[in-house]
Amino acid sequence: MNYSTVRYILALLILHLPLLANAETTETRYLLALSKAEHTLSFVDLETYQVTQTVPVGPNPHEIALSDDRQFAYVSNPGNNNLHEISVVDLIHRKALKPIDTSPLLSPHGLVYQNNKLWFTAQGSKALGRIDIKTNTLEWVMGTGQDFTHLLEVSNDGKSVFATNAKSGTVSIFDEELHQPQIPPSGKLPPTAQPYIDWNHTLIQVEKGSEGFDLSPDKKELWTVSSNGVLSIIDTQKKKRIQHFQTHIPGAHRLKFIAKQKQVVVVSVKTGEVVYFSAKTKEEVKRLKAPQGDTILVDETKNLLFISCPMDNVIAVINNSTFEIVDYIKIGGRPDGLAIVSLPDSSS
Repeated sequence: MNYSTVRYILALLILHLPLLANAETTETRYLLALSKAEHTLSFVDLETYQVTQTVPVGPNPHEIALSDDRQFAYVSNPGNNNLHEISVVDLIHRKALKPIDTSPLLSPHGLVYQNNKLWFTAQGSKALGRIDIKTNTLEWVMGTGQDFTHLLEVSNDGKSVFATNAKSGTVSIFDEELHQPQIPPSGKLPPTAQPYIDWNHTLIQVEKGSEGFDLSPDKKELWTVSSNGVLSIIDTQKKKRIQHFQTHIPGAHRLKFIAKQKQVVVVSVKTGEVVYFSAKTKEEVKRLKAPQGDTILVDETKNLLFISCPMDNVIAVINNSTFEIVDYIKIGGRPDGLAIVSLPDSSS
């Protein structure tokens, strides 16, 4: 190969480098949405609101958690306190993988993925569990002793866990702490005694039927709302309820913070009401009517609210700035769990 040929090939490579770079970085944002009727996970293009693909999941899909690298989705299947399956979906290749068996823990529902660990509530076992994804083993179980342990959140360092126990009307806060050895009745510590790690469990009474909850952006407050409309605010550092009030939202079901607007939105699965509150003053800002809402998801990028409406078989899309319903998405019967992910285009 002569010098001129080498120069020609190098020039072509340099010319096409921008095209190659663009091809590698082209992505599409998708709304991932579960249908409990069709037992599917749908990929909804967030530019067109059209379903581009569906993947089969388990028999009773409820909640979604995404892996840290956004390549896999995990879907809980609680059933009637009798199932023990978390579905796994390969998001890059759009296919279902072998599900995770949570036995002996029953009825997995709430999910959080963090640092290759999958945390979940086990409603049928009154417990929380954690799976090591690398080894696919159940490595940690903590009982709540409460009824209908439904949803959970985990601190960034994995040392605090928050969960609602809807039928007991309580919130569980678990904190991992270092404990000094317990002095035995003899008054002398054995030579092998050492400090040890244990979890402290704090139970905070709220209203029965408190199911949906969210942590404030600074993690200092936990807000939860009950089905009879009582909103409770918990100081997560003092671990006590510091305020509660009647929202007059029958069937209040889910609640989320909207960080950009410093607001909290509550939806009703009974009346379809969508109510915005000031996170600072706690006063009502706006109330509007939508289909009966279940799961909600805030898209901070476009300042939109997505509400799964299983009674009406649609996902409502609300502009949080104008408080107006701007569209409806159809993915099949009884939509539920939602998530947003950016994925490489198939042509990239």
